[in-house]
Amino acid sequence: MGTDPARRRGVDIRLKPGADQNELTRHRYEVILHKQPSQPLRLADVRTANWGSEVPDLSGLETALARHGGRLRLARIPNARLVSEAVQCGVPTNVGGTPLDPHELASWGKQRGYSVHCTWSAEAPGWFEAVIIPVDSGHCRDGVYRPVGPRPRQLVNLPAAARRVSRLPSWLREELAAELPEYLVPGDIVVMERLPLTTNGKIDHSRLPEVEQADREYGSPRTPLEAELAGLFAEVLGVDRVGIEDDFFDCGGSSLQVIRLIWRIRAELGFDIPVRTIFQHPTVAEVAEHLAAGREDVEFDDPFSVVLPIRTDGDRAPIWLVPPGGGLSWAYLGFAQHLDRSRPIYGLQARGFVGDPRATSIESMVDDYVDQILRVQPEGPYNVLGWSLGGPIAQAVAAELQRRECEVDLLAVLDSGPASYFADFQTPDEKLVRRYLAHYMGHLAGMAEFESLVQTSTTLFIEHTDLMTQFTSPPFRGDLIFFAALIDQGTRERRQLEVELDVQWREYTDGTVRRFDIECAHNEMMWPENAAMISRIVNEIIDSAR
Repeated sequence: MGTDPARRRGVDIRLKPGADQNELTRHRYEVILHKQPSQPLRLADVRTANWGSEVPDLSGLETALARHGGRLRLARIPNARLVSEAVQCGVPTNVGGTPLDPHELASWGKQRGYSVHCTWSAEAPGWFEAVIIPVDSGHCRDGVYRPVGPRPRQLVNLPAAARRVSRLPSWLREELAAELPEYLVPGDIVVMERLPLTTNGKIDHSRLPEVEQADREYGSPRTPLEAELAGLFAEVLGVDRVGIEDDFFDCGGSSLQVIRLIWRIRAELGFDIPVRTIFQHPTVAEVAEHLAAGREDVEFDDPFSVVLPIRTDGDRAPIWLVPPGGGLSWAYLGFAQHLDRSRPIYGLQARGFVGDPRATSIESMVDDYVDQILRVQPEGPYNVLGWSLGGPIAQAVAAELQRRECEVDLLAVLDSGPASYFADFQTPDEKLVRRYLAHYMGHLAGMAEFESLVQTSTTLFIEHTDLMTQFTSPPFRGDLIFFAALIDQGTRERRQLEVELDVQWREYTDGTVRRFDIECAHNEMMWPENAAMISRIVNEIIDSAR
């Protein structure tokens, strides 16, 4: 424990491994401190599922791992080694999930190619948690143990609830409140696709979603504006109700739901608010105060503008995000919660969504993007990041900045090759592209703009792919930071390429191509836990550059 804190890079806390069961092994744990120059794999933000209610058994665990790219935190697991002691001490054991032995779970994972890291649960005595990742993910870990601080009232957000029934809970509450005394109105109303049943046809209470009882009074609206906004927050999130101090993102809000929310506020209340407002003021109370103040110093930013300000606060050099093939930077909105808060964040977006002429070449697109960057940020250093088709465009933008004698601190490419990688690509099938984008933008379905949005994005995706086959990536002076998606999207196995994408980039940079592996498929790099991991690495690299 005397290790210099300045050299400490990660902390790994695990249950004592092994098959032996005695008083020592039941209660012992290990603490591992990782020092520089180790690069720990951050696990605090791995997607969490509760044992029993969300993952009923080990076969369900295998399914859940396949669905989440082979990375999952399993929570609320009753420790089979502690059941007898828990009963003797009066600790409840009827938590819905079958007790597991940590060693048996680790053995189950090892047989299937997973490393299972078991640690104490901070939620209740007698429970443990397990972080499950592919077996060859490196040896240095941070964030296996997950401390639990004060917990706000849980808001239920089930993806199974269709968008068309998202208003049902609040409507039902209004009807019940009109007919019943207040003490009989349910505290939480959950919309489910279907009720889980036992083999005997009765409701299986162990598989019902857990709704945490509120430890504090519900934050009721104080003004008509707050009431309207709270209703719109709840509608977009697909939840029963939202308190005025509840954080939009803590309630499960995603990047596309931010877009839907600002569209709904404009349609219902007549206010045009920038995307960045929701990131800077994520509660009903803050948005209401912002709107009531009628702030004239904030201009409305069209979600389709060529420069999309995601966050404007901060006194350090901004981070510029280059859009993928569909032309919009909305996919990056989730990064705002994780990238260094002292840095503004701007997304670049393709022309063509609001009637302006579309780019006719990658060269003209790059020139346009660099002009926009210099208009907003006249002086360097510059930080540029791009995902998918935005990867080679980001590299070209960084090279053009250097050609104009600008200093570039960061060039990051997320799972994409240079232009030569696209040279033999065929024109994408319009129906397949449209189906993919309609699914990706599903949170916006039902909005008046949805059909034209999907169609324009589909057209741009196809055009940009064709234009990339005619482009040649320029040389870049400096290091290229490369994030590789390791999972094949179709097979869910480890992806195999004839020549790895990071290797293909070496020809186009005179520096080092630094590769960081992300345990996910290409289309999953924007998922919250992956965005958090990528952001942490980006923050560290930019900070070390100065």
